[in-house]
Formats: sequence, structure tokens, C-alpha cells
Amino acid sequence: MTAVAFEAEWMKYVRNPDWLPHDYDLRRDTLTFAHLPREQQRASAFIDSVHAANATLSRPVPLWDVSHQQVHDVAGPMHFIFHTGFCCSTLLARALDIPGVSMGLKEPAVLVSFARRLLEGRQTPACALCIWIDT
Repeated sequence: MTAVAFEAEWMKYVRNPDWLPHDYDLRRDTLTFAHLPREQQRASAFIDSVHAANATLSRPVPLWDVSHQQVHDVAGPMHFIFHTGFCCSTLLARALDIPGVSMGLKEPAVLVSFARRLLEGRQTPACALCIWIDT
């Protein structure tokens, strides 16, 4: 696949909010996206492998070829609220889910994938994702 074709493939996932990061493969340093239209996301209690079981998945995308600047230029700035307690967060995520303004994702599975990488102490190129996730 040429660099131009790869960039076009990667960008279609970044540009379309129906495609969510779904799974990070630690060994291959790739990210797979799941096609979950907003209505399906809102209807799901959580964005995990159970609720995404019937979703169309992308081919694994190698993260070492994608720069933070490329994603930022296409998607714009992103902001996140993370927490670790049981505190009606599903209710809060639904309250913050405003079409055209913000999106509330409830327990996205990809975060578990990234947590595994952090726990294992692996330094892969995707480590940049953890660094710029707050921009």
C-alpha cells in the first residue's frame, strides 16, 4: 500500500465519528477501529467488545506511520474526562453527549488495550498517543 493510500485510509477513520478506536495490538503496534454509528453508541451501555461484537472492524492501522499533527489537523483538539470511581459516570456521559458539540463514550475497550501497554511498560511508537491524548 502506498503512503498516500495509507493516509487516505487512516484519515477516513479520524474524520468520521462513526469509527471509534476499538483495539490496540501491543505486539504489532496497530489500532483497529469499529464502525459504531452514534445511535448505536448512545444505545450501548458501554463501548466494549460485547457491544461492538457485530460492528464492522477496520484493518489494523500501524500507528508508527501516523503523526500527532496529522490527527490534530483533521480531527481538531480533543479533550477527555477520565475517572476511576463508581459515580454515575454513565449518566454523566449521556448528559455530555450533545450531537455536534461533544460525545460521551462509556468505557471504551481501546482504553483497556492502552492500559495493558502501560502496565507492561512497553515503549512503542503508540506511546505518543498517551502523551498527546490531552491536547
